[in-house]
Amino acid sequence: TCALPISVKKTLRGCIVSSSLYANKKANLVLFDSLKTVIDTLAHNNKYFDVIKVGKQLLSMDYTCMMAHQYLRQMYSFVHDSAREVKHKAIQYGLLRSMISTGDGLTLNTAWEVFQTEEEYAILAMIGTKSVEHEIVDAPKGVCDKITVETKDGKQKIYFFQLIKTKPPEEKTRK
Repeated sequence: TCALPISVKKTLRGCIVSSSLYANKKANLVLFDSLKTVIDTLAHNNKYFDVIKVGKQLLSMDYTCMMAHQYLRQMYSFVHDSAREVKHKAIQYGLLRSMISTGDGLTLNTAWEVFQTEEEYAILAMIGTKSVEHEIVDAPKGVCDKITVETKDGKQKIYFFQLIKTKPPEEKTRK
């Protein structure tokens, strides 16, 4: 059961990032980040089954890791496992939709709601932009990340992200 307030409970992402599973990721962030580097290297060297193994490790630490779902989708395509390919594509795009459905990211009032900065960069990668500058700004709902990006045509554009805070699992049970 997800014990988040209704305002945060609206997504599976909120439940996951407030779980003990996610707390394990935060405790092992160096390992998680190194696995992201490893999976990238393995994928570029066409080590399909090794990518699948590392992708599963990443998901065991953070099931919302869009990078892992993307690589798993691609690798399952290469090894002709269409059921798993379709599964990871649905999860990857479902995660993306759950983020971009919260606003348009163009103003402080319509900022995309995210639970972790990794999600910000996943959105920016999916829309084909490159981060140029990242700053924290005051917003009506708290603070927002303001990210200036370069688009595919070389123009600069600004996107806003509202970071939604969650309570660690151990804080939820206290009265």
